[in-house]
Order: sequence, then C-alpha cells, then structure tokens
Amino acid sequence: MKNYYLILALVLMVNYSLEAQIHHFEVGKTLTQYNYTNSLGVKNNGLTAQTGNKLALFFKTKKEDFVYGMSYQEQNARGGNGAQIYQWETKYLGPQLKYLLPLNKKIQGTLSLGAMFLLDGKQYIDGSQIQLKDNKEFNGLWFHPAIEINYALVELQGLALRLNYQLNPSFKMGNQGDEKLSFLTHQIGLQFNLINQTKKERLDEE
Repeated sequence: MKNYYLILALVLMVNYSLEAQIHHFEVGKTLTQYNYTNSLGVKNNGLTAQTGNKLALFFKTKKEDFVYGMSYQEQNARGGNGAQIYQWETKYLGPQLKYLLPLNKKIQGTLSLGAMFLLDGKQYIDGSQIQLKDNKEFNGLWFHPAIEINYALVELQGLALRLNYQLNPSFKMGNQGDEKLSFLTHQIGLQFNLINQTKKERLDEE
C-alpha cells in the first residue's frame, strides 16, 4: 500500500502545480472468478476466486458527465484436481470511458466501457511457472464494461474521498483458440476525487 500512497501524492502534486485536469484516482482490491471451458467443451467449476490489486487514473472531459482514463487490475484464480494445485496471476491494463450518474449528494452511480490487454501473466503448477502471454485465452484484446457505485465518506476543500464498488465482466475479443475464458470481477476500494466546482454545481448546492 505504500506505493499507492506515493502515487497518489504525486498525482495531487501534478494536479495543483501544473493544473492538470485530473478527475479522480482509484486504489483497491479485485476478486475475480474465472469462467473457463476446456477444448472438449467441459466447464471447470473447481476454480476459486483470488484477490488482486487495482489502480486507475481518470481525467475530465468537456462534458461533466464523462471522464476517461486508464485502469490497471490483477485477475487471479486458484484451482486443483486433487493431485495438483494450479494458480493464475495476471495483470491487465487498458483505457476506460465512464458516464457519471449522481444519485444524491452522497451516492453516485457509474456506467463504463473499456478495453484491456495482458501486461503479464503466469500460471503456477506445483511450483513450476508457465508464461501466459502466448496463450490465446489470456492474451489479446478484451472488452471490459463495468457498473459501479460510490459513496462519499469525506468531503474537503478540493478533495472528496469515496468508497467505491465495481462489478465488471471481461470478454476476450477475437480468436480464443479451443479453450474459452471470461472473467467476472468484484472490485472494492477508495476513490479520490479532485473537486473543481463549476458554476452550475455551486448553484445546485445553494
């Protein structure tokens, strides 16, 4: 977590010193369920969701309801067949566009569309390591939609701290080979919103 705080501090410094149009920064944890079907069409129901890390940075657009940015997340799982233990550790990165839906002063909903690609992936079988970059079911381009809900915990001058929950499925685009894989990921964490109120927002509060 120390690295997260360092990155956050650097983001805030850049925003205030260079007037960068940063909207918010996210840190959190992922819990991912693998939906895997082998080359024979048999689904593996013995996979256990594992936790990973989440980082994201989003910028303002000319439209107040939309923000865009980059999202990094780890999607991990564990399984076994009684004789061997399998573990997957993957890291994905990609662009994302969010549509903001304020529900009240404390709660905000969000719909988003994005894509992602594999930065790094490893499979461990009883201590042996296999690289996943050449595996069609893991690499390539992924479609990455999400829905989320945010709750404002603290609001200060120029900064709001929100509790953030996201649910996002991920689907491989293009050829996956004989094996099929998709993800269903729960994310929970903190969202640091940099507030620069517009005239309309100030009038709404009044």
